[in-house]
Amino acid sequence: LIGMKAYKNHMQHLLLPYGQGILNLMGETGRPSDNRQGDNRQEPPYILRGALLNESNVLDRPLTPRSVKVVQIVYNVKAMIAYLFREYDVAAQCAEKAESVASGRSFSPATQVLSSFYRGLIAIQMCRTGTTQAEKWRAVFDREMTKMKKWSATASWNCEHKRLLFQAEAAYCAGDRVAAKIAYEDSIRLAADHGFVSDQALACERMGLFCADTIGTDAALPYLQRALSLYQEFGAEAKVKHLLMCLSIP
Repeated sequence: LIGMKAYKNHMQHLLLPYGQGILNLMGETGRPSDNRQGDNRQEPPYILRGALLNESNVLDRPLTPRSVKVVQIVYNVKAMIAYLFREYDVAAQCAEKAESVASGRSFSPATQVLSSFYRGLIAIQMCRTGTTQAEKWRAVFDREMTKMKKWSATASWNCEHKRLLFQAEAAYCAGDRVAAKIAYEDSIRLAADHGFVSDQALACERMGLFCADTIGTDAALPYLQRALSLYQEFGAEAKVKHLLMCLSIP
């Protein structure tokens, strides 16, 4: 009985980073960045500090076999949120730290798919930004695409729209506009058909960014406005504000 209680407490502890990440997306971020100087700006949304978790209490402690999973989850959640808010360098750093911590260790299938999805998106974004480490990041993307193809073959309902978004981002990176547009549209459609509102919102936003870069603002706006509506639908108010600011919509 004592062992089961300890296991339950441990599992609940592993969920806290996800919970705090959700709160951050809802706009319930932690304390202002510097109250001593009268600065009331909130901390960046990828800083997991709030009602459920203070990331410093996890990341600033010595790493132990028992703490490995929660540290890896914290870094993965930080990477996901940083990517959503287009803080790509931060996202890349957190993804690398998560992977180094988790090296050689296995995690639940759901955790693997989610972390692989964002790690792949971060990797192909880093390739496109012209980093000097593009070759390294391309290898990371190719590895995550291989995983996603495998998962999509056995769990297409959950993973095919993710694979298509990978395909779209890779085509965009390669300059194949036609293939990218088709893959983005297919990813958006499948995510909608299968009820993945957050992934549909992300695919719409990425399609909008692609259009803004390759076609023009008029082509991008419908996708970005659709993404805005979808982010509102699942309560990501911080992301809504971010997108509104990017769109300069009052």
